[in-house]
Amino acid sequence: QRNIPILEITYPKNRDGTFLMVNQINEFLDSLKEE
Repeated sequence: QRNIPILEITYPKNRDGTFLMVNQINEFLDSLKEE
């Protein structure tokens, strides 16, 4: 069984599949709080 790194599950990704930069992740989390 393959262990999937938590980052693959938790962090949103860009269209090309790369992880968002930290500041983009923080903006994403802030947008969730505003809803």
